[in-house]
Amino acid sequence: EPTLSLAASIRAELPHATFLPALRRGNVRGALDMGLAPGILPGRTRLDQPSPALSANWNTVPTTKGLNTTEMLRAAASGDLDTLILVGADPLSDFPDRNLAAEAIQKVKTLIAVDTFITDSVAQADVVLPATAYGEQGGTTTNIEGRISRLTQKITATGSARDDWMIATELAWRLGGDLRLGSKEEIWREIEQVAPSHSGVTLERVESSEAHEGILVQRSSIELDLPAPGTPPVADGYGLRLVSGRKLWDAATTTTYSPSLQPLAEAAALRVHPNDLQRLGISSGTDVRVISTRSTEIITAIADDSIERGTAMLPFNQPGGGANRFIDAAAMVNDIRIETV
Repeated sequence: EPTLSLAASIRAELPHATFLPALRRGNVRGALDMGLAPGILPGRTRLDQPSPALSANWNTVPTTKGLNTTEMLRAAASGDLDTLILVGADPLSDFPDRNLAAEAIQKVKTLIAVDTFITDSVAQADVVLPATAYGEQGGTTTNIEGRISRLTQKITATGSARDDWMIATELAWRLGGDLRLGSKEEIWREIEQVAPSHSGVTLERVESSEAHEGILVQRSSIELDLPAPGTPPVADGYGLRLVSGRKLWDAATTTTYSPSLQPLAEAAALRVHPNDLQRLGISSGTDVRVISTRSTEIITAIADDSIERGTAMLPFNQPGGGANRFIDAAAMVNDIRIETV
């Protein structure tokens, strides 16, 4: 894999270099540190190597790898999953394959949403559990370097909104489990005990002046199975291979519901090499019909000589359209055709 090979070369020359991943959302690092990914336990430990404290604190420690998002949505769409719980997630907007997400939401027997806003996905839920927003709850966040910073509550939530952890503990209790957690302080003490990377990172340290620039957690490493590389099919002479990415400001829920942030999200535009547009008889800045096996949409085409010939770049989730309408999660690559309107 070219990226891994390049990283290995850099590491060989600079053994003390640290790689910081450009994660697309805030606190993704913190979520991974807590084990919110298939095959990972708190502290980024493997399923077959749980910490002794984790085994002592939890009644049952997972031993089999769970489903990732794609697998959960496929299971829901095929009828193999009865209940789907969305925790601040809007798969209709924020999952690469919108068609799969829509089918899963439509076919799952029970859809429960824990959210602050009524997104497209939440609007279809059978049960909505209102959660507090940023500024209405306290907690911590971890940046991409692994520094923990404290978040403090600034205002009181209105209505029946509750903190995520409160909703989680009651849901677990109603489903027959007991998390034995009654406060944020108890949650943090358990994190400190069961996550090796957070050993010694007490709540007192996080709240102290020492944490002005964040408390750096211990480094941890874990081996994961990566999919074997494959050979993508050759694109035909009429189509363009779809390439997607994310922009800093997109149609994310927080941006969409914030009047001050919303204008920062640019409208969707399909960027194509000027030679490809010329070959197709399309002028830059005009609307085109974008066609794939998944959808047909009208999007503005922009000439961009930084785009490789034979490909088209469409940001993932911009206002007015996104790549998730054209992507098939089961396909190795996705091709599109464009034509004049």
